[in-house]
Amino acid sequence: MAEVDKINVGDFDQLVVFKEAIKTKGVKSQIITTYVERMKAYGDVELSPAAESTINDNVISLDKITITTYAFKSINTKWVVEWLNEIYDIVSIRPIKGTIFSKIEAQKMLRNE
Repeated sequence: MAEVDKINVGDFDQLVVFKEAIKTKGVKSQIITTYVERMKAYGDVELSPAAESTINDNVISLDKITITTYAFKSINTKWVVEWLNEIYDIVSIRPIKGTIFSKIEAQKMLRNE
């Protein structure tokens, strides 16, 4: 028998904001990305350090978060999530079988904006 994740909605004490990335072209055909807030939800957020990367001889450690929250059909991996004023790219969305919840994996990314 498969192991069942135990969900306690009382742990849903962190506010997360889901934003959709809208890309448009600027005057000189540059791509401009604007993040439009689509929904807010409370969830259980776990922070864990991700693998380190090397950029221009600098070691960068990017954080990864796992959010357990209600399942929303419209969220996809092209969206971002904002938590504690930090932007994280959604990497995966895994519905929790037999529940109305899902686990969302997101990683903080470096941006050239």
